[in-house]
Amino acid sequence: MEHANPCKLPMNTGSNLDSLPILDTPDKLVVHAYAAFIGELLYVAINTVPQHSFSMSCLTRYMSKDTPAHLTHAKNVLRYLIGIKGRKLTCCDKRVSLPHVLGEILAHENSSWADDKNNRRSSLAYYFFVYNATFS
Repeated sequence: MEHANPCKLPMNTGSNLDSLPILDTPDKLVVHAYAAFIGELLYVAINTVPQHSFSMSCLTRYMSKDTPAHLTHAKNVLRYLIGIKGRKLTCCDKRVSLPHVLGEILAHENSSWADDKNNRRSSLAYYFFVYNATFS
């Protein structure tokens, strides 16, 4: 996927992974490839690109029961990463824009209400910014 077309979102709006058919006996090669691919995307989410953490949370729910359709959704995350590879986090920048103030920690939080259709659990996300850079 070196020359894949970039996309603007890590997951398409309205994507419902729960509606994808689950096989009774999953293909071991697909499960292995999916698990390895998701592991690499998780490394990127944890260390460099936290904005696709929600899509990774959705994709990791199918680590042992995935299908080629799940792998297609994971590849969409990679296409998103290809589109943003030129972006960077700037820490301790003196040209901080509003609403950030030098030395001030700014936090944002968002949650859903029972977005997991199977067990009606909610999702939560938070970000902490210092000098216009995300650190958690």
